[in-house]
Amino acid sequence: QPTAYLLEKKLRKHYSTKNIKVINLCMGGNTLPHEMQNFLHLGWPIKPHLVISHTGFNDAFEFPLVPKKFGELGMNYWYYLEGWIDLLYETKQSSTMIKELERTDGSHDNIIRNYDIEMFRNAMKLNYNKYHSIVKASGSDFLLGIQPYNPLPPGGELHERPLKGEKYREIGYAMLDVLIEEADKLNFDVINFSKNNEKYEYFNDAMHTTQESAKLLAEDYFSFIVEKYDAKIIKSLSIN
Repeated sequence: QPTAYLLEKKLRKHYSTKNIKVINLCMGGNTLPHEMQNFLHLGWPIKPHLVISHTGFNDAFEFPLVPKKFGELGMNYWYYLEGWIDLLYETKQSSTMIKELERTDGSHDNIIRNYDIEMFRNAMKLNYNKYHSIVKASGSDFLLGIQPYNPLPPGGELHERPLKGEKYREIGYAMLDVLIEEADKLNFDVINFSKNNEKYEYFNDAMHTTQESAKLLAEDYFSFIVEKYDAKIIKSLSIN
């Protein structure tokens, strides 16, 4: 049972109505630019009262693999999308990054394109505020949730499903620290789950939480939403 389903269940019970929907538009591998596209094309038309962006880890670990020209514009993306070029354009230009991953048994160290942490800081500030502005322009409220993650274990041991490549892990976790720093400075609603990483359980990898953690995340979102948006929710339910 995903977090969105559990959150919807709790809100419906609290307000004694089934006239509340929590719609999950997320996809594996998504970064903030993808989330903005999802909202513009799929979310905006349904006129939600609140948009939640539960994000963070993908942006930090995909940014080092994105060309600098893209990074400067905040156009962060899942590098495996480059493997789609042959399907999209009927070419035979297989991604050099995918080939390199195959050659090095999945290590990301040799496909890092960008070590610029300050560029990442600026890109995240740009995308955080851009997403917030887009959502507010649609008439919705915006809540940013910085997802919890499993820190690299002390002593150098790796998770069972590690992010392969020592240099890659180092730069990715450094960018994750910057992402969290900037999120704490924003002038809109933010829940920083990463401040309590130890509270959550993971599938022995870097970021995927267990069912028990989904319940905890739903509870935290529920508590924040009821405290912050209770009057708006009650007003909306009375109108509808």
